[in-house]
Order: sequence, then C-alpha cells, then structure tokens
Amino acid sequence: MKKNLFCFSVLWLLVLFPHFLYAHTPFPAPDKYCLSCHHGIAPIRQHNSGMMKEIYEMGKEAGDPNGCVVCHGGNPQATKATRAHKGTVSYFLSHDGPKNFYPDPGSSWIDENTCGLCHQQQVRSQMNSLMMTEQGKIQGTLWGFGGLEGYEHNIGNYVTRNPDDTHARLERNLIRNICRCCMIRTRRFILPK
Repeated sequence: MKKNLFCFSVLWLLVLFPHFLYAHTPFPAPDKYCLSCHHGIAPIRQHNSGMMKEIYEMGKEAGDPNGCVVCHGGNPQATKATRAHKGTVSYFLSHDGPKNFYPDPGSSWIDENTCGLCHQQQVRSQMNSLMMTEQGKIQGTLWGFGGLEGYEHNIGNYVTRNPDDTHARLERNLIRNICRCCMIRTRRFILPK
C-alpha cells in the first residue's frame, strides 16, 4: 500500500501536477478581445512556453494581449463576428504579420505572414518539401510503371525546383526525427539544436 501511495505521489509530482498547473494558467486577458466569443479555446502551446510568451508580447504590441491576431489577424476589438473576422489590426499594416483575417493561419499559401514571423527557414523550405510537391512520389510511380527513365525529380503538384543550397531545405535531422515518426509510427522526437 505504501509503495502504491509513493508511486502515485511521484507520478502526481512529475506528470500530473505540471500538466494541471499549466492547463489552468489563464490567458493574459481571459474573456476579453477574441476570447469574449471564443470561450474555452486552448492556446497552441502551454501558456508559459517560450513560444506563447513571444506571441503574447507581440499581441500586446498589436493591441491583443491574448495574441490571437498574431496568427489569425482580424479585429480583436469588434463585438460582431463579421467585423472581428475581417482585415487585421493597424499594427500589422506597418509591421510583419497577418495582412487579413486567416481562419487557417498554418496554410502554406499565407504562412509567411503568420508562422514565418518566427519560423522563416521552415516556411521558406516547405514549398520544396515532399509533402508539398509530391515530386518523389509522382516520379517514383511514373518510373515504376515505365513512364520515365532516370531519377531526376522534376514533376510535382506545381512548378518547383529543389534548391542546390542544402540550407534552403529543411534540416535532414528534422525530417528523419519528426516527419518520419508519422510515416513509420515511431515515437522518436529528437529536435535539432
């Protein structure tokens, strides 16, 4: 019995307590701005993470301490959805950031204005990734069925060219350790330093 109580106590302190603590940390301005309508929405990262702290700081400069406009744009002062989900705050008209309201700020067609604020290399290189171009898949299928000869991957979902500069591509370790986890169902996440 004592051993079970001890194990539960250790589990609580190491795993459950930090999750409970961070999960209940409020937004900087709960129930205000975008959150006056979007009740109960979760942040994209833990409130105390470095990424969320940067988003909150930039949001504060832009007039939205909850940081919603940093990724989505829109008007956090509006009280009606049609006005809130339109345009962007004046701060981002003269600074990098959303130039309109984006319901899906992670879309590769606009993410240079959202994710690209902090993740420039990933955004620049994503358009040449296998998941975007399908070059390797299309080339492999065509070659496998005798439609092509050679291994030059130059057929994709849109016109693209794989950059000669390896720094313009995503880091190889990132691909190996994160992307492949979905492909082969591993749980090995080793982020590059």
